[in-house]
Amino acid sequence: MGSERRTLNYNPDLCTGCGLCSETCPVDAIDRAPLLPIARGLIKMNRVSFNKEKCVLCGLCASVCIFGAIDLQKDGKSIRGADEYPFWDFKLEIDDEKCFLCGNCADACPRNALLTIRDLPERKSLVKGEINVSMEKCIYCGECAAMCPASAIEISWRDPDSSNMAIADGIRVDEDKCLYCGICKRICPVGAIRMSCLTCMYNEELKATVEGAVITIDERCAHCGWCMEICPANAITVKKPIRGTISQADERCRGESCHACADVCPCNAISIINGTARIDEKFCVFCGACSSVCPDGLLSIERSELRIRNLKSAAWEHIIKTALQK
Repeated sequence: MGSERRTLNYNPDLCTGCGLCSETCPVDAIDRAPLLPIARGLIKMNRVSFNKEKCVLCGLCASVCIFGAIDLQKDGKSIRGADEYPFWDFKLEIDDEKCFLCGNCADACPRNALLTIRDLPERKSLVKGEINVSMEKCIYCGECAAMCPASAIEISWRDPDSSNMAIADGIRVDEDKCLYCGICKRICPVGAIRMSCLTCMYNEELKATVEGAVITIDERCAHCGWCMEICPANAITVKKPIRGTISQADERCRGESCHACADVCPCNAISIINGTARIDEKFCVFCGACSSVCPDGLLSIERSELRIRNLKSAAWEHIIKTALQK
């Protein structure tokens, strides 16, 4: 390496303990910690540890980590994207033209990798009408304010005294909030409220758009596909880093009494249904965390395609394919 300075950085917040790094380390310098008790919060420690005496700072672990938890830096610069190092061919794309900004993707993301920012229009821009309260008829019963779904009616209550027996000083309708739904008019026992809704009449004019964007936090994204599957607008495309299948011996699964696989899954791909763990491959990234903690060895992962590109080293290609493509 000459005068080149190399440092290996590890982010425990991004690490899932899947073991891809330890499986491919050519000098066995990476050890996995007891993943299940860590995931359950029983102990606090890093999911993997690095033996500095063995590590040769080759960067293979950083290249294969699909969660971005390991990064090799050369002279302070990350190897990610460097010409001489391999990279995963995965992606997450959001079509802004199709996106409704509904926020479903952000709510469903198991890694909190998406953030929906939106600027909603003012309510009054979408409705139109007229409303008037007769102060002479109003008895200040408060029923209109209590029933208003938009909390648009405010009554200025006061304590009556011998000089002024009034229980309120007035009533006001906030027309920025009012929906002109007519509930107040219908509930008023003395007919003090006059209201007319003009929204239908001006329907073509009352148009509004929601402005905003969905922000992707790239280092947190596992490319599991939750966002793509839940999007009602089909606005999201996800390309996973690994393709494969998972086989499972259902008849011996302990289900609710164990759920170890579900506890460690970083992609929320496992549910306990009818007493058995069910793995939905639509959301699985085939990292292997689940199979490593199953106490009965009931889960088996077969990786059919590793979308890792730019493998210029024949030795690295052999190591990766031998270790991961089982």
